[in-house]
Amino acid sequence: MVKEVFVLLAAVAAALGADPTPCCVHHQFTADLLEVGGKINPILAVPEPITIQSRLYYDYDAKKQRVDRVVENDDGTTNNLTIYVDYTEQVARSIVGGKCVVTRLKQATMQEPCVPATSKFVGTRVLGPATNGVSINSFTADLTSVLNVTMKVSVTSDDCTPVSVSSYGVMEGAFQEITYFFTNLVYSLPHQVFHIPAICHGVHAEIAAPVISPQLLDVIIMGSAASKRVEPLHSGLNGDCPRVGAEDKFSTVDEHARKAPTSLMTSDQDLITYFCRESKDDVNKIRAIYIWIISNRRHLEELAKKERKEGEILAEKFISLTKIVGIQSKMITGLHKAPSNQSESGPTVCGNHCWNVVHLAGNWHVVDCLCGASDVSVESFYFLPDPEQFINSHFPLDIDQSWQLVRNPISLEEFNQAPLISEIAMVRGVSLLSLKSRIMNVHQSLDCTIKDPRAVLTDIAVVLSSEDGLIHNEFVFISRTDVNTYVINATPPFAGNFRLTVQGKLSTTRIETITELVLLCVSVKKRVKKFPKDYETWGIEPKFPDIVQDLCDVPRTFQEVKDGRLDCSISTRTKLEVYASLKWLGDGRTLDDHVGTESTPSRIRLKSVLPKKGFYRVCLFLRRTELLYPVLYLLVYNKKEVSKDTPRLGYSNMEVLV
Repeated sequence: MVKEVFVLLAAVAAALGADPTPCCVHHQFTADLLEVGGKINPILAVPEPITIQSRLYYDYDAKKQRVDRVVENDDGTTNNLTIYVDYTEQVARSIVGGKCVVTRLKQATMQEPCVPATSKFVGTRVLGPATNGVSINSFTADLTSVLNVTMKVSVTSDDCTPVSVSSYGVMEGAFQEITYFFTNLVYSLPHQVFHIPAICHGVHAEIAAPVISPQLLDVIIMGSAASKRVEPLHSGLNGDCPRVGAEDKFSTVDEHARKAPTSLMTSDQDLITYFCRESKDDVNKIRAIYIWIISNRRHLEELAKKERKEGEILAEKFISLTKIVGIQSKMITGLHKAPSNQSESGPTVCGNHCWNVVHLAGNWHVVDCLCGASDVSVESFYFLPDPEQFINSHFPLDIDQSWQLVRNPISLEEFNQAPLISEIAMVRGVSLLSLKSRIMNVHQSLDCTIKDPRAVLTDIAVVLSSEDGLIHNEFVFISRTDVNTYVINATPPFAGNFRLTVQGKLSTTRIETITELVLLCVSVKKRVKKFPKDYETWGIEPKFPDIVQDLCDVPRTFQEVKDGRLDCSISTRTKLEVYASLKWLGDGRTLDDHVGTESTPSRIRLKSVLPKKGFYRVCLFLRRTELLYPVLYLLVYNKKEVSKDTPRLGYSNMEVLV
């Protein structure tokens, strides 16, 4: 019975080009399922009807699914069954009759939710009245060579909503024919839907065998191993972006495009004639078209009378205008993901997003009018962006993977697992290093590195939250190892799932979400240290980069002292006039008479006596002319109290730091 659940996931296709071609569905959804059909008992040779009502919760990003099933028996009674499958843990938990049975999977893989690319388009039909019914596309997939079954998938023509999935053939020695009908489908999940009930706590796996055959996992689930991608039908990709370093040159073109009279709204030819007065080359013409479209988004949508999706309206207008100037362009349909709000379980994904590719200077480049119109701070980013950055949030649902315009095309699974960097962060050059997935297995702790090469971040903050919504920021330590690098260490206090949201101040007015990570904590330390909540970032102070550059290295930003005595050194390029300040964070008292410094042409020595147990803040100052500049903040934890003893070093901070 568990095996049958996995067949429910083979669900959708999309309409692309003249004939609809297979594509992928949203990675998170909830749906009611009616399963009807039957099988021939291989022993008794008699038919056995199947009627099952189910509720399916599916999250490909978290690698989890849950099915609540109500099975109707021949005598009119029903049996309830709930199945939790966790592909990360490789465990399936089944609750039936008040008992929990845990089954260990054997390297089972949750494949990407895509219809096999070998599926064939059957035709389009109208469900309901012919005048105002729902248009349905149907596909078939011949899987007899690998699984002895044939599948038929039907979806709505406009937005790929699954309607039904049928399979017939021989399974486990019995001929079966089953159809799943999808109803009440929403692309979201209830809060804590995958929370394991207490009845399963402490229950160990009883069966060391897969709950589903590898063939069924590889083929029936969308995104099969049999899915083959066709060779590219076009060339000239991956060229240098013609706009790089030229944003300032567009100011005249942009102003001219924004001032286009509204009377030109309905005449594409007159509009292009107007643009060409200030736009002489192809790049400037495309820039004028782009700026005019994003500036008149609402007017264009009103003229279309809501007959099409807003992304299609803008993308088709772009094609219409570029055609007049003799520049080739094409509309691409795919997925767009953006950081979520704190109330949501993951990135917001739009499954029917549209953008354009345009042929300039012998190569194809990207233009996204819809995203460019969403926020003035990112409008320049979405005009001919770097494809390697664009693929972070946009994935073309096209069999031809070369429309990704990257050197090494990625799979849909890689796209969904990759950490999402917000557009506003990418515009300013902020990037995430070392992590290749936004869903990470964590053993005790996780380190995450944020690179800020342009030093645009004026502040950074991190929120660590558990599945129950509670905040655990006292278990996060943020250090700035140099002016351009932040290292975030998260140590979850208990095993379970956590969300790590990294936020940064990228302008003077707004705090932006930079990225979000899902932490699957599988083991914890015996004693997890709580850091002071009142301080966010430790290490280098980025406000004075010219002064900080005199330091060759930075000591460990967080240090533990066993005997109450701190002694550390910092290499320098020259002899510096330095001072230090000490504060006990237990009550905020300043203890500058307990810390001292000494400077040589190549080294700074910092020494302190810590009279009490607990956390201390050490701040290092450098003197320039008559001013002292704070350049380094260290967090020190003292494990043992010592008596007062003033360090004997070159400078007395008591006289300087008043």
